Amino acid sequence: MQRFAVCWVAAVCAAVGAFAQPSAFHPEAETPPTPAAPSAPPEAASPVEAPKVDTPEAALAAMPLPRRVAQLMMISIQGTKNPLPEEQMFLKTLGPGAALVRRANKPGTVVALTTQIRMLSSAGGVPPWIGTDLHELAAGDPGGGASPFLALPSLLTLAAANDDDTTRQIGTLLATHLQALGFDLWMGPPLSLAPGPDLGRGSVNCLGGDPAFVARAAGILMECHRARGVTCLPMGFPGGALNRENRGAAVLTTAPALMDQQDLLPFREAAAAGAPMIHVGNTYAPLLDTAGRPASLSPAVITGLLRGQLKYEGVVVAGPMDAPEISSATDPAEASLDALRAGADMLLWQGPCGQPGRTVERIVQAVTQGDLPAEVVDNAVLRVLRAKQARQAPAEKAENAENLFRKNDLEEAVERAERRAITLLHHTVPVLPLDKDRSTPVGVTGTVGTEELWEALQKPLKHVSMQPITTARHIGDIQRFEIERLTRGMGQFRTLVCVLSDRERVETQIELVRALRTKAERLVVVYLGWPGNAHRLADADAILLAYGTGDRPGHAMNAVADVLMGKGPVGFADLPETITLKAGEARTFSVADVAQVPSGRLPVALSEKLPAGKAARFNPTGAVKKAEWTFGDKRVAKPDAPFTFDAPGTYPVTVTLTDQQGDSRTRTFQAVVE
Repeated sequence: MQRFAVCWVAAVCAAVGAFAQPSAFHPEAETPPTPAAPSAPPEAASPVEAPKVDTPEAALAAMPLPRRVAQLMMISIQGTKNPLPEEQMFLKTLGPGAALVRRANKPGTVVALTTQIRMLSSAGGVPPWIGTDLHELAAGDPGGGASPFLALPSLLTLAAANDDDTTRQIGTLLATHLQALGFDLWMGPPLSLAPGPDLGRGSVNCLGGDPAFVARAAGILMECHRARGVTCLPMGFPGGALNRENRGAAVLTTAPALMDQQDLLPFREAAAAGAPMIHVGNTYAPLLDTAGRPASLSPAVITGLLRGQLKYEGVVVAGPMDAPEISSATDPAEASLDALRAGADMLLWQGPCGQPGRTVERIVQAVTQGDLPAEVVDNAVLRVLRAKQARQAPAEKAENAENLFRKNDLEEAVERAERRAITLLHHTVPVLPLDKDRSTPVGVTGTVGTEELWEALQKPLKHVSMQPITTARHIGDIQRFEIERLTRGMGQFRTLVCVLSDRERVETQIELVRALRTKAERLVVVYLGWPGNAHRLADADAILLAYGTGDRPGHAMNAVADVLMGKGPVGFADLPETITLKAGEARTFSVADVAQVPSGRLPVALSEKLPAGKAARFNPTGAVKKAEWTFGDKRVAKPDAPFTFDAPGTYPVTVTLTDQQGDSRTRTFQAVVE
């Protein structure tokens, strides 16, 4: 067995209601408003040890110049099963500072690949960070097959849920998977704010448009990864990475006077939390750099803003240096010299390793010829080595990857997050929640997730039929012949539910929605992905938002079905912390006033009328399993709690709501009694 293992390693190296009393919250109203298994057994990867040298200075002194420069390279591995031959050579002879895995077809392959990278790089004495973006990695088989990875909730799902417990659960899930797959670097969290209306099409893998939430969520995610021995690389300084029209360059347009409480806030908090690395992207920041350089090449951004104003002393990663924003204007090797002169420490590459190899040669030449001071390279290498030496050992042993991806509790965590994020954007008539007697027959149609939603609604509603639109997912349009075919063969429904996504052209979605209005008494649109155009489908009676990509919509459709049936998670409505009452006046404290169902909130601004944080709600009766009100030492375990304060003063009023899944949320109000 031992001899076989040795031969295998050698081969790898060679080949690579109505109320009697007025409501406490609405005293002017008589009633409240209606509101697959891997092919090879993947073992858990061993924790990465810090470099076995006395000090970073000693490690630096032992490195020849090419190896020093290679420590500044963050290369991307193009091979999906083995590193390509040229990648093997780079790993063995130079030893990059970090190696990124961007594509894979199964968990077992990833474990084998990260193990190979670690072995091939061992000769240099300083192990590389091995990193990935797990959302990108788990998106699907590069050959087009179904992904065997767990369908992760998008980061925008966390923003819509806006719940620290949910963020922590998903952060732990992400970190556990990274550790089990052999990674010790997460390319995240992305800290660029979501673009505002008309500033570009955003991504579901951002943390929304609220700087305070982005900062808080990033802190929680970093804490979860640190506990698993995974270093985080907060991405996208100084912000604006999603302010991009079509294929044009991203442009940060925030006025400098506003940046401290807007785009810079998440990065400032990440730096204060001890982030060992921060990524500077290729966004143009004309109000910061008057020379018109990308942020990754700008002394004003890196040295002036990040190092100076934010006083950041960790590793600065710039790039990608081979992205079109740079390579279309200059040689990436020359741009890399500019990035180092601007204050960067590491250079990010997204393409084949030939260009990083040539860049190592160019930087060595520049140092040798005196065009780049050796101190620039040495200081950058020292920061990299110190960050590697400071890596914390994981608090828990890595799990076996094969077993991990089969755990049902992980899928339950994903579905909980999806349910809490579902947002009711629009509700003009009381069509929701659906009811077997009032809503059926129900028809389900759409471009994605129709079968999954039909299956989830079939049991509670019984009378449900399905007609998917098959071509739109492939061509990005809902063709007129599809609309005519669908409506011509469709009977009359009480309720139609149509699932759409951000991948279809909105003009064709509007045409479909208008056609479907003629076929049902009530029409509900479920919109998946980036919600930028969802509000344009206002001909529907209700619009629900979910924030997945739609590639594997099972979890999202189960969550949507729960919400459609009025059994989703419970949040709290927008109400002031203080309510004013009169002594001796009877009021009813009602769940109908305080509960927010669905619980999700719009995580990005869609228009002036639909700012971030906005959400509609419907009757919470079916969602609230238990309600308990506390007035001092008196408790009332009912949805409606009549209560009278006899004397003036300020009294706490606490309500705890428990949903159908047993998840509880508590809020306290201050009753000011006059």
